[in-house]
Amino acid sequence: MLGVAKTAQALSKPLVKLLEVVESGVGALGRPLLVVVNAHAEGRAKLIREGYDHRLQLLRARNSNELRDLTSRQPAQLTDGELDIEVLFEESAESELVAAQAMETEQQVKRRANVITIAAEAADQIGAEVSDDPVDPDWIARFFTQAQDVSKEELQKLWGRLLAGEVARPGMVPLRTLDILRNLTLAEARAFEKLAARLTVTGNYLPDGDELLSSSEFRMLQDANLVEDAPRQVVWTVEPKKRENVRPFQEPSGSALLRFPSGHVIAVLAHRSFYQLNVWRLRMSAYPLANAMAKPTDPTYLRQVAEAIDRQPYFAAKLHEPGDAPDPIDAPTDAVD
Repeated sequence: MLGVAKTAQALSKPLVKLLEVVESGVGALGRPLLVVVNAHAEGRAKLIREGYDHRLQLLRARNSNELRDLTSRQPAQLTDGELDIEVLFEESAESELVAAQAMETEQQVKRRANVITIAAEAADQIGAEVSDDPVDPDWIARFFTQAQDVSKEELQKLWGRLLAGEVARPGMVPLRTLDILRNLTLAEARAFEKLAARLTVTGNYLPDGDELLSSSEFRMLQDANLVEDAPRQVVWTVEPKKRENVRPFQEPSGSALLRFPSGHVIAVLAHRSFYQLNVWRLRMSAYPLANAMAKPTDPTYLRQVAEAIDRQPYFAAKLHEPGDAPDPIDAPTDAVD
């Protein structure tokens, strides 16, 4: 950990722990990351990304020049009638070797660039406090083995947030979540970001109103193992009535408070507790991803959900703004005794 130790005095505890985790996963960090993290309080990932892009451009230019020089020294191409396969491959051996080495070198630089950029994204995201508990070595190995092939900026930001979260609270991101993340495409990530802005605090999605995910987006999320395959139902909190007011075999009314991370609450009242709402639920492994998205709840969606539920037979619903205590709502107007 010599590279980190040299800069530790100038860095906060969270950044030191993050760099130690990265160094444990990929070996010596190299000067660019250490200098950028030490000298800049924000925008670290942008600087690292731009630096490696420049380095790759120089590398490609150098490799292109080497191949061009070799090709210019090759003898004239044999005609079809003179083709000697052994001679052809013997003459191309040197340029083939240079081309293969160039490709391997570029791939190695790309992979290192991906890992270091994700580490810089984590440095931009990490909070002021971290646990003293160590990050599991198996988790570190799995994370960085998979992270080296993540090159799209939006996905690198997501990987960086998850790395920062795991460094802060080890055990927060299960290995199964990394398996989902490894196969996540940019289109799936964008659809999931849209879903994350519509989830209750318990990870439920209500398919009501007009601001919904499209059917193709939802199937995409199911295929990515982010959402369960079948809907569940709201579990009502039953409001017991006085015994003398309940006729034989009559079900009591049911009410539910659907809470959202923004502080909004949708209060729902059903005429009878067996009238239930269908909801879709996140898979357990997808919860850390939804938290990492950190998307604010979409208030337009909430209004439309409340209005859509209120229009359903035997239901009444009302949206409460953050900080407002949910007040009693009138029973459904179409209720029948």
